[in-house]
Amino acid sequence: ANVNYVWTIYDLNYKVMKNLSKPGKNCIFSDDVKDIIKTDEILLMELTVANPAGYTEKAFGYVMDFENAISFDLYPDLNSIPYFACWTLADGSYEFYGVQKIFFPVLKISAYADGYKKIPFSPLKQPDSNNLITQDIALEPKPAAQAYTEDFENTLNWQNELYVNGEKFQSSSLGWHQVNPESVVIKNQKMKDALKTLTYEWIDLEGTLGEIYLLECDNDWCTYTSTVYFESNGKQLTVDVEMWDLDKSANNGYEVLYSSSEDYDVWYDYSKYPSSNGFSMDLKKGSKVMVSYMKSKDITPTLPPSASGNKNIWFGYLASSDNELNGTYYDSGLQENKKVEGYLISPLIDLTNFSQARLMLDTWFEVDMGNYAFMYIDVALADEEFSTSDELELVSIYGTFKMKKGSFKPLEQFNPMTSPISYNQPIPFGSYLEEMGIPTWFKQEINLDPFAGHKIKLRFRFITLNKPNNIFRGWAVDNIKIEEKQSFVSFKLLTEEFGYYYNPESALAEEGKNISGTYSLSYQVFYATYYDFLNDPLNPNTWNSIDLDTEQVNLVHSGLNVQFEFHPLGSNIVFDGTFDDQSYSSLSFGIYDKETYGFDFAGSGTMDVLTDGSLSGSFTGFDKVNSLVYSGKIKLVPVK
Repeated sequence: ANVNYVWTIYDLNYKVMKNLSKPGKNCIFSDDVKDIIKTDEILLMELTVANPAGYTEKAFGYVMDFENAISFDLYPDLNSIPYFACWTLADGSYEFYGVQKIFFPVLKISAYADGYKKIPFSPLKQPDSNNLITQDIALEPKPAAQAYTEDFENTLNWQNELYVNGEKFQSSSLGWHQVNPESVVIKNQKMKDALKTLTYEWIDLEGTLGEIYLLECDNDWCTYTSTVYFESNGKQLTVDVEMWDLDKSANNGYEVLYSSSEDYDVWYDYSKYPSSNGFSMDLKKGSKVMVSYMKSKDITPTLPPSASGNKNIWFGYLASSDNELNGTYYDSGLQENKKVEGYLISPLIDLTNFSQARLMLDTWFEVDMGNYAFMYIDVALADEEFSTSDELELVSIYGTFKMKKGSFKPLEQFNPMTSPISYNQPIPFGSYLEEMGIPTWFKQEINLDPFAGHKIKLRFRFITLNKPNNIFRGWAVDNIKIEEKQSFVSFKLLTEEFGYYYNPESALAEEGKNISGTYSLSYQVFYATYYDFLNDPLNPNTWNSIDLDTEQVNLVHSGLNVQFEFHPLGSNIVFDGTFDDQSYSSLSFGIYDKETYGFDFAGSGTMDVLTDGSLSGSFTGFDKVNSLVYSGKIKLVPVK
């Protein structure tokens, strides 16, 4: 930590723009460079570190300002990092060569083999008069390692805890549950609608095209209308359609078949009715087309089935069977915006007979990715011979780090370190691994090699802000297994020793440079496009810029979150933003109408905090009711 870090910023002609030199400064922030970089400019960056062993390590990268958002990238210079090679001699010994004398003070050695106890890393002996170091290592046989398994099918002996704003809470139905997931019935209508792919199925019928009438013609194209006749459940039904001939001079049929019906989808099945003109449709009175509609399945939506067996653990809300919040992770009985932390802590896991350790588990999650939902698996030492005040140094090929008994450190974060802005809707607007889809079980592998030879505890940790937006199905875990097997992923902790300088969930409780207060909000729509999907879907109308009224807003800043309400054209819109980091210099935000939580109107954008304390940026939005797409500028000026 006391090593001197030198950050040098250059322009593209390698002219030095700025030098930053400070012991322990192993990260760089937007505030460090925003005085020298211009919008849409790229600068070069070099990091130089004098290693305690006496050699110099370097890394190179760039700084980029794109649309007032500053980003960094840094790559190690592998030519500055030494490596050593070894061979096996005839007597079975190992000889390392290419080791520079300067590294002797910092080199340590360890050994392990299948069936033998692992020898912890220890400093090498001093070199002899010939600058040779000879060291004997005796490996002792060990008992076979017993794998740890937990499939959550039997009585759960894990510890379950819930904290609200840092205080232990007992009386909430929100938390970790051992469940048969298919018995957790989804009652919430908003979620049921979002899960239509589970609760509905498509029915395909064959229809017959009626008389075709000309609507309108231009130089190159013509539009027509017709009626499709079909039978469903013994009833004769009709649906109106439009056809477009986009190349009338070629006389090769129709390219577009469209229905504005909210109940039926009309389409052309090229596999059943091959066309003689590529993708043009040979349509005339009496032609066959397909009519599809969604039919409710005779099933009730639930949590996804277990990965195996009948049960798994799951974080969410579970109360009486008819509670409409069951299957979500929102508790209406708790105060909104309270920080909720759910812990599930394992019993003692004995790895003392392990020489290496690999953790495998099955998991899925479905959360509001932009509204503070963090999912971690943590690890703590639990060796009985240590007291809670003892700090043990763990040395491995992955690095050296210290841990106190019982002090949990994060192994893995299951959702990304930076999440996209959510539109505060259930599926598909934010869910499993940022993809727009229903979550499925996937396997996660975690390297536990440095903990081989110790006893540990695992902890699953779900952190969120309690909000009505949390109408998602939470997080589930199944089939935990720790074996004495080689892991094919590197070991890491999400701590500074391993290059993780910032833990985003910590900002939920930290105020830092708080910018709460009253602001004058101004916004301008400089690009608004109206799509008339019924009459003219291919020719959107673009409006001129619109200056909207200025209003005062009460901005609330908590941790990384920024929120306020504003009222363009008499509507109630929520601004929900998240700072990129604790420099509080730039943020991403979502905007949505308060009445439908984004179903009628939703948008997103970015803003930067300027030197005068104001915030300036841009946004895009989609008005689903009126088929409008907006782009605009937005600015907040503090009211003194």
